Amino acid sequence: MKAITIIAAVLFASLAFTQEAESKTEGNEGEPQPPCALGYCKGQKIDKLAEGENDTGVRYITVDHRAFSYGVVAYFTEETGVCSLRGLEVITSIYGGGAAHKGAYKHFRDRVAAKYGEYIELDYLHDGSVYDADYQWLDSLRAKERTLAATWHELAGSTLPDGLEGIKVDTTENFITVDYEFDNLDECNMVGEANQSDGF
Repeated sequence: MKAITIIAAVLFASLAFTQEAESKTEGNEGEPQPPCALGYCKGQKIDKLAEGENDTGVRYITVDHRAFSYGVVAYFTEETGVCSLRGLEVITSIYGGGAAHKGAYKHFRDRVAAKYGEYIELDYLHDGSVYDADYQWLDSLRAKERTLAATWHELAGSTLPDGLEGIKVDTTENFITVDYEFDNLDECNMVGEANQSDGF
């Protein structure tokens, strides 16, 4: 019964992950709609108080999301609205072989691929790493000497809507991250840097 409950929860989260992105893109017939994902759309204005700023002065908030245990971080400026999103799934396993990390990564990679198609996968141990045994998989990841990621973009042959520049599913020691970058991200960073300069 416990196994059935866990599988049902994963399927529910996967369905929510897909349906929420799709529902945000609906609009008046014939009217172009901005690309959306994880409950937010490109350029969407944020009326909540920002939690902080990243290195380029872009503001962010973190909100709960059914598909991610930690939630979703939305990056924005007042001028551009939302310009990028990051879903965060917490991984607590310390098993050296990395089974939990690999399983969670595959789960999110497959969910994104089901909607956006072809991707490029990077799965390798960096040259010179001393953590080359199977049981040291997590050690190599912790030392930033291993990459496990998938990217969706034009060169990969992905099916991305206009305005969505790319998607990346990545693996770190503590998280699986799912990043969505909209085509207003450069403008967002420029506005953020300008706002930082104005503070001096």
